[in-house]
Amino acid sequence: MSPATYFPEKLWLSKSITFSSPSSPSSSTWIITRKINEKAYPFDEEDAKEFLEPPSACATFECTNSESALQKGVMQVDMQIPYEGTEYLPESDRVKQATGKFSLGMSLEIRAYELLDQTSSKYTPRLRGHMQAKQASDSAFVPEGSIQYLVYTAVPGIPLGDGCCHRRKDGRNQSDGPYWEFSSEEREEIRTAFHDAYREMLFAGVDMPSQGLQNLYWDEGDRRLYIYGPFEPMNTGIRGYSSHTPTDFGPLVLRSWGLAIAPRGKVDYDVAIADLENSGWVL
Repeated sequence: MSPATYFPEKLWLSKSITFSSPSSPSSSTWIITRKINEKAYPFDEEDAKEFLEPPSACATFECTNSESALQKGVMQVDMQIPYEGTEYLPESDRVKQATGKFSLGMSLEIRAYELLDQTSSKYTPRLRGHMQAKQASDSAFVPEGSIQYLVYTAVPGIPLGDGCCHRRKDGRNQSDGPYWEFSSEEREEIRTAFHDAYREMLFAGVDMPSQGLQNLYWDEGDRRLYIYGPFEPMNTGIRGYSSHTPTDFGPLVLRSWGLAIAPRGKVDYDVAIADLENSGWVL
């Protein structure tokens, strides 16, 4: 049995979404061309009260600017869904679940993109718009429930990883993907480019809750590296949601992003990058 879909392609492909100021850098309309994925976060009413937000489903789409098909973008849509066990109740019951609350995760990512936009980030997608709205009054899910949109530019290049890893012959884990297929000289060039991108991201007050090679895109033509989210502001400003201090660039950062493989056993991270290979690291 196929899992339930909240974003059927028949309804969403070719759909146009218009973003207007002040929540967008400028007014623009984006046409959805392909669904990349969707995820659902279902829970019941009791959990919703505990989490202080409604259950939701989120989809990520490829899209194009209506005024220029050459301008590619990525759109995220986060939509309130019914409490578990109420999906088949009459519309008159489901409409009572409608709330003005939006997904915290997507709200934080929007804030992160605003921070990146304020610093004119060169190494991340550029914010093109975001919007909070209500679902239609005849929605099949939560009539007049919350729905949130975010659109940003697609980044050029190829992802350096696929999110998977394998165990090497020496027993250490290595991320899968093109990065480790490049020559050692090009990997060094990528790490240098990553240093610039990472430093700029932190300067904007933005970090990533999880990261890996799959979040790094290498444009071989321009010799530039891009960081692709999900992003999160370091200081959320939300009571009960702790802020965090970023990790300075160094061996630990290279390892956590999959750009270096640490020695087995207890790892000393207080080593100059130039001395890592002599200390048993694989670069």
